[in-house]
Amino acid sequence: MFKLNWESIDLQFVLKSLNISKRAETDGSNNVPSENDYNSQVEDEITNSFRENYNIEVKKSQSDVLAMEKTIADCLSITKSNGHKQLFGNEQQDWNSIKQKYFLDIDNLKQKYDRTVVKLKNFRVSNNILAGREPSVRSNTKLIIACLIPIVMAAIEIYMNIIFLAPIIGPEAIPWSLVVSSINIGFAFYLGRMVITNLMHPVGTSASKASYFVLLTLILSLIVYVNLFMGIFRALTEKAGLMTGDLDAMKAALEAAMYNALAPWSYLNEISAGSMQLLLIAITFSFFSVIDGYFFDDPINGYGKLGRDHQKAKDKLQSHIDDGPVIIKNFIQSCKQRLRDKRNYRHARNNDWDDIINDLDNAKKDAFPSFNKITMDNHNAAITAYRTRNELFRFQPLPSFMNEPVSSDFIKDFSELHRSVAHHILDDDERIKLHNEKENLINREYEETLDQYTKFFEIETDELFTKIRGIEIND
Repeated sequence: MFKLNWESIDLQFVLKSLNISKRAETDGSNNVPSENDYNSQVEDEITNSFRENYNIEVKKSQSDVLAMEKTIADCLSITKSNGHKQLFGNEQQDWNSIKQKYFLDIDNLKQKYDRTVVKLKNFRVSNNILAGREPSVRSNTKLIIACLIPIVMAAIEIYMNIIFLAPIIGPEAIPWSLVVSSINIGFAFYLGRMVITNLMHPVGTSASKASYFVLLTLILSLIVYVNLFMGIFRALTEKAGLMTGDLDAMKAALEAAMYNALAPWSYLNEISAGSMQLLLIAITFSFFSVIDGYFFDDPINGYGKLGRDHQKAKDKLQSHIDDGPVIIKNFIQSCKQRLRDKRNYRHARNNDWDDIINDLDNAKKDAFPSFNKITMDNHNAAITAYRTRNELFRFQPLPSFMNEPVSSDFIKDFSELHRSVAHHILDDDERIKLHNEKENLINREYEETLDQYTKFFEIETDELFTKIRGIEIND
């Protein structure tokens, strides 16, 4: 906040800086100034020193007063105008924008939800699904887990095949294991997901049952064949590996193992414990891959996706409905807080006005008159010191003008030098009265606007809940 103060030039500083004592002795001994002179150069220098300091101090206060005048005008504008009503109008516009967006969003979400309901209903009707048979809706997490299961089983099977075959056929165990496991797990998963589901729960997009039976036969045959092939191949290579006494015979047996395994049914009697273990693991993994594929999503193909779309649309709609009361509650709280902030701001500006007017009144009555008196007294004292010292060293009387009173015509009163704020200055009683009147006005306008807020948002809350209650979520 502003603070007006003025500093008068020090008397001793003027006497020393202008060397008054010495110059008075010199001038006096030479009878300067004479009776024919109209002024004294030294006295003029003394007066100019005080005038210059006075003007500098007044210029600073005039600059401060201009800023104070602007602040006074701002404070009066803020405390006189009913800013609460303007704020209320702005809040109404902001709320209407929020409400319209909320209603538009909820209408769009309701339309999306209704479309999923229609699609779900049409799918049930076209595929003869009973109304009570709801789609199995799997979350994204469960779908990811279901995808990971065959991958993990494939990795385990590949690892075990490599462990069994690497000691016998070396690096060739890796590609063999990859191919066999991909066929075993991949086709088993496809069998469960796309063949058995369409056989048991045919839908409008399903092919003929005959084609699925053909696929079922082919895939099962392929899986059985591949697993028997690996089992027999493992048994024959293991048997060949035992021919350590005859390397040529062992090499020939290993080469023959591949061709003989292509007709695994002819060598079932060659199955060993190790190959049987490998075969059982492969068949088990195939079985679980079929199960995983079948239950990967709803067994009725397409039904699970429709169910997820429906559930997603329902959840979004319900979430938006639940957000409605929270949105208006938070907005009302924010509005009332802004209203309180506006009231407090107007009170603060009213207090600022009171402080400034009080400072101006004190400056006019005390601080500036004190500054004027000190300046005048020091000016008189400096001139008198010069005249007295000059007279002591003179041989002639002082000229007549040096016996006249010292002129301090550059010193003015506060109102004359600060005209821009003079009309704002009030005495304490009037200032306190106006301050209290404005304070009461601000509080009254705040209470009136608060009542308007309450009535307005009661209507808006009813409208919002009416809109929400009109939204039907029927599965």
